[in-house]
Amino acid sequence: MIEPVLNIQDVKLEGRWVCDYEARSLMTAWAGSSISFIFSGTNLKLVCGERTERKDKWNGGVPMLAVSMIPDSASVPRSQYKWTMLDPQSGSTLHLIEKEEATPSEILVKVMMVDWASQFELKCLLTNEEATIRGPPIVHRDRILFIGDSISCGYFVQQDGSPIPGHTPRGCLDAFPYVAQRLLSVDQSYNFDVDLVAYPGWALVSPTDEEQMEGNPLGMLKGYFQISPWMVEQYDYKYWADVSAIVIELGTNDQEYYSAERFVADLHAFLLNLAQQIPSMSHILVVPPFGNEGQPTGFQQEFSAIIEKLRKEFTQLDICDITVCIEHIDTIDGIHPSVEGHRKLGIEMARFIHTRLVDPSALRRPLS
Repeated sequence: MIEPVLNIQDVKLEGRWVCDYEARSLMTAWAGSSISFIFSGTNLKLVCGERTERKDKWNGGVPMLAVSMIPDSASVPRSQYKWTMLDPQSGSTLHLIEKEEATPSEILVKVMMVDWASQFELKCLLTNEEATIRGPPIVHRDRILFIGDSISCGYFVQQDGSPIPGHTPRGCLDAFPYVAQRLLSVDQSYNFDVDLVAYPGWALVSPTDEEQMEGNPLGMLKGYFQISPWMVEQYDYKYWADVSAIVIELGTNDQEYYSAERFVADLHAFLLNLAQQIPSMSHILVVPPFGNEGQPTGFQQEFSAIIEKLRKEFTQLDICDITVCIEHIDTIDGIHPSVEGHRKLGIEMARFIHTRLVDPSALRRPLS
């Protein structure tokens, strides 16, 4: 049985997806985007669209997708989710479930794009005739939006673009936003959804045409509002009513190209735009720029004054200095955190989220 993905009622989407009603498909080009649904049956296959492709081969060997399938009735902590890594090609078919007998219970299926360097198009699901597919139960919980650069999206790449020896690449699954999500789910029973908009090399400041021609990085001030890093058309952004907090991890690339004054001006404009798009946000946590080789930069030293200036207008703004836990040994190249570095960042991020969003006095036990 062929089930076009747009026909399935109430599938859960996290991240940024584009619905192509003519092709009857869903497409994303942002790491962290996922689709979840409940399946019961003997056969389940995913048919990928022709626009599924790897945009940058120097991605450290990260597979495109991670798939998790667990019994829907089971209460499984996020840290115990079992992920299968898949690397589909354009137009390929992914075989997820093939059994002679029906699954004993309904299965919660989650498909996540974990690679920052890919574009994934999902056309339809192929199932046995008796199979059922429906959306997962609606659970009202906080949604936190992470906006960042290579650090937020899990850039685990050697300087020549090759994989890191001894490391099994899992992309954004090992990045600090998802580490924090798993820690809080297990240690504090606090569950929240993650939306991630991040891309390697991007700054916050929007470069002029001349600066861009000279090699300045693209800026999230404009890039956040476009469909993808490769499609500059404006994204039809419909905010989720439960976005309670935004974490902004930008500035590491800005400090190489722009003055603090330019950064303040564009951060102010960015916050105004976000406030229009996401009126439900009650907290904005801003991560200071990461230093190089563990040495503080002038930009970092000015950061407190930058945020203090903006806080006069944006009272929900706060500094989230998770960078203090990182030493040179925790990085790949002096800047980008290793998996162990992201684990440390995730612990600090979880503490900030808990004390700002949940209950400042209720941290039950140390996060690990």
